[in-house]
Amino acid sequence: MATSNQDEIAIAKAGDTLRKIATRQGITYQELAEYNQITNADRIYIGQRLRIPKRHEVGVIKFRLFDFIGEAIEGLECKVVSLGEELMRIKTDAKGALPDIKAKEALDTFELWVKRFGANEFKKVGEVKGGTTERIVAVKSGKQKIVTQTKPAEEKHVTKVVKGDTPEKSGVSWVAKFPASTDLGMLEAAFGKDLQAFINAMKEGGIGVNISTTYRPPERSYLMYWCQQIADGIISADKVKPFVPEVDGDGPVNIDWAHLGNDGKPDLEAAKKAAEQMRSKFQIGTNSVAKPYHSNHNFRKAKAVDMTLSPKWGIGKSVEMKDGEERKISNKGHLFDIGESYGVVHFDRRPNQVKKSQDDVHWSRTGA
Repeated sequence: MATSNQDEIAIAKAGDTLRKIATRQGITYQELAEYNQITNADRIYIGQRLRIPKRHEVGVIKFRLFDFIGEAIEGLECKVVSLGEELMRIKTDAKGALPDIKAKEALDTFELWVKRFGANEFKKVGEVKGGTTERIVAVKSGKQKIVTQTKPAEEKHVTKVVKGDTPEKSGVSWVAKFPASTDLGMLEAAFGKDLQAFINAMKEGGIGVNISTTYRPPERSYLMYWCQQIADGIISADKVKPFVPEVDGDGPVNIDWAHLGNDGKPDLEAAKKAAEQMRSKFQIGTNSVAKPYHSNHNFRKAKAVDMTLSPKWGIGKSVEMKDGEERKISNKGHLFDIGESYGVVHFDRRPNQVKKSQDDVHWSRTGA
């Protein structure tokens, strides 16, 4: 493979292996070996200069279709068109999903066309440009009216579910709506690369990593934040304000927090119980939850991940810092130091802490 004079250079140190160097760079050792024309990956020497290949960012477009109550639409015939060429024509699967599409260039444009149930012709419902994004298209039940709005990929926008006729009471059914993603591809590109290098280093050191959230829609943050506030008795359910979309196409969240009766009066006992059940189903525990549009999980920042580690904090394991120094982990602070060397900061190290909060699973670019 041809190399460039502009390539980043890594210099092998004592104790280095090709795998260790590749791990620090967030690539595979096979890629590193091929780029440097190394035929024996087990033989490198101290001081050897290795060129680091530039990673070609390939976006992944994800189309998923749901009805107005958040249920996946199975069997809806769709086609995807790019530059006038039909790339696929297929029905949505049981999860309302189409096969992932790789965007080779940032300027690639992908049009989604849908044939509504009972119709003979396809209707274009929007388009997405290259980059990494997940597009959720909402379809109103009954007439199957397409109500999607599309946004550029760099906004990490997800089209949301339309408002129904009657607000739905709060409860565990809301947890399945506005689903979060565990895909590292949903993160901002530079942070995603640094996080992958950190994860690779932890795995190389024998730490198990389980990712629970990368991207979280603002609507989901709204549900999580206020169910926790109600469950903790910080606010009465009838005082919670409606979700206010800050980006065209987001929301609404047509939820009845107060469990209003036919007489218009709230059932605050039932409302609090429902909020407690939601908090349990969301698996929030005592972790801190940010308001919508204030979370690094939300699409405008997309620089956060929630992950659990085994053993917790990697106690007893040894993991390499980004500069190649191996660090023995005896307490969580040691792991925080390692993460920060990769540009991944734990919640405990966030700046400007005004109150004591806990979120053991949360890491981001700033810790917030």
